[in-house]
Amino acid sequence: MHEGQAIAAGATPPDGSWSEVGRWTITGPNSLTAIRRSIADAVLAHSTGAAGNRQNERPPPADAAERLLLVSGELAANGLRHARPPVTLELSCTEGLWLVVVSDHLKRNGPVLREPDPDGAGGIGLHLVLAVSENVGWHVSGPAKHVWAVVAPDGV
Repeated sequence: MHEGQAIAAGATPPDGSWSEVGRWTITGPNSLTAIRRSIADAVLAHSTGAAGNRQNERPPPADAAERLLLVSGELAANGLRHARPPVTLELSCTEGLWLVVVSDHLKRNGPVLREPDPDGAGGIGLHLVLAVSENVGWHVSGPAKHVWAVVAPDGV
């Protein structure tokens, strides 16, 4: 993928028996910061069985958990920056894979790679998401746009 190229529209997450781990509504930068710990807690609770019977699922390794938080934060921040709040973040898993879906109501524009700003003013978030995710896509369903990424326990 090259700078300025959009991630293909219409790509839905891979089929699977995705089990929802948590869902958060983000209304602004402060709420995004506040839910970061909540996401980490939900991953841990889900993986250790505190959220129910999860014997076949293992907690993600520390590096995968960090990648999951990075992807969640970057996609949610992009949703806030390029659409209008509220933005919804949903986290699911299946067979060791983690799915992050960020939904907003700006259906006409999908995520676009852009050249990172050398002065540190942005442009690297989507590059980071692509670098640490197994798969990334977006689609429109109903009244919302959904940008998603799959994070594997062992990286890409």
